[in-house]
Amino acid sequence: MKKILFRKLLTDYIRFFLLALVSTSIIIWVFQAVNYLDIMIEDGRDYLVYINFSLLNFPKIMSKILAFGASSSKNSMNKKLASFVANKIAPQEAILIDLNDYEMPIYSDDRKKVDGIPEKAYEFKNLIKASDGIIISLAEHNGSYTAAFKNIYDWISVIEEIVWNYKPILLLSASNGSRGGKSVIIISSSSILFFLKYAHPDNSKKKIKK
Repeated sequence: MKKILFRKLLTDYIRFFLLALVSTSIIIWVFQAVNYLDIMIEDGRDYLVYINFSLLNFPKIMSKILAFGASSSKNSMNKKLASFVANKIAPQEAILIDLNDYEMPIYSDDRKKVDGIPEKAYEFKNLIKASDGIIISLAEHNGSYTAAFKNIYDWISVIEEIVWNYKPILLLSASNGSRGGKSVIIISSSSILFFLKYAHPDNSKKKIKK
């Protein structure tokens, strides 16, 4: 029964995420199509060239998915879940990362003032900017997300105000606890939604520099 419910919930989550991806793709495509039209008019191109170029560009807009398990455990079930879902959605362009590769000193305002923001924080932030969508599978530690994810989150949130950069986010969680990750999903949803501010699509992929 639990497996059936899990499959149903996972299917619903994926459908909602795909809907968000398609909706965002259409918005970005409209912006790009308008820009292409201006270029075609200036160059005196045939309208058929414009239509073909615009339509062929659509599948490329929303194809790069950044995915990770929000855990530093080597055998994390959440890493496996994030990988599984990402490969179902974008098997050719799934970018799977390990939080251990972005380990940084514990965030503090004093440390930031003395040492500045770590290079790895900028690297993580630029991965967000380069992606078309994000999948985060959250491990649950004492009812909240892990210290490893929290520390990365703290560092990237001081780089710029728009933390998640116009990206659709799919939050998942796998847990052995009786609540099945429900607590961490609730807490993370409110936290991430607070910083989920939208930027103009033209600026959503510009790399951040120190």
